[in-house]
Amino acid sequence: MDAGSEVDVLALPAADQIRILLERDGSRLGDIYRWELQGLTKPQMRDLVGAKDTAFIYSYEQIIDAALHGTVRAGGPTARRALVGALNSLIKKARAFPLSAEAIHLLSDRRALVEASTEGEDEASAAAAEQEEREYAAQTLADLEGVAGVYVFSYGWYLEHPADESRDTTFFKVGRAVDVASRIREHMGGARTHMPEPLALVRVYSAEGIGDRIAEVERKFHRLLTSAGHANPRWAANKRVGKEWFLTNTDFLDSIADVLGLRTMFIGQSEFVEET
Repeated sequence: MDAGSEVDVLALPAADQIRILLERDGSRLGDIYRWELQGLTKPQMRDLVGAKDTAFIYSYEQIIDAALHGTVRAGGPTARRALVGALNSLIKKARAFPLSAEAIHLLSDRRALVEASTEGEDEASAAAAEQEEREYAAQTLADLEGVAGVYVFSYGWYLEHPADESRDTTFFKVGRAVDVASRIREHMGGARTHMPEPLALVRVYSAEGIGDRIAEVERKFHRLLTSAGHANPRWAANKRVGKEWFLTNTDFLDSIADVLGLRTMFIGQSEFVEET
């Protein structure tokens, strides 16, 4: 963007600056916003992404509504934390864009609305929302039963605190499984005592039709991440732990999956809490 266009943007009302920020955003969030402006239907968006269904669009619509209007849709604590994290990322992008101080202040106010949305919420409503999230997580795993492919997960703290704000990169575990649901349950069960929070499943890419070569697909996925400079710097230092962890972002992960011909089966940041 040249200096002239910067001056034009900064001269606009704060709300319009936020709209332009979304329209020019290069991530999936920007894609969804532009497609909505173009009048595309959710099935059309699903097909463009190559996803299994349209459920993932809802989380992006939540971010757009919160950024543009301060609207907070219904949702449990996990969804609210994810929304705050997304707005934090958008505020960082606004500073780099740059937007005016007034526009950044408006975005910050809207983030505060999300943060305050649970205040005064009665225990019954909070418990119901949390139970709904648990049921969604359980249904997601049920849908992934028997799916062979590449899975990506992280943890809430990493997702909410990017290591590199300019590239929106953080740590992701990229693995493969002949049954993704079973493998995720293994990770969940193995993290009862040594992890401070539940894992957050971010992506599942199906290797339908090439399941017998899933190990090769994973190696290619890892090689592309490493060759792009997205390797885990801590693994490079110790060579003992973190081999399948990468410092990357979801847009790059989606691009690799597309290049390798994988189908997106799941998009989200749900925390999978094992029932006790």
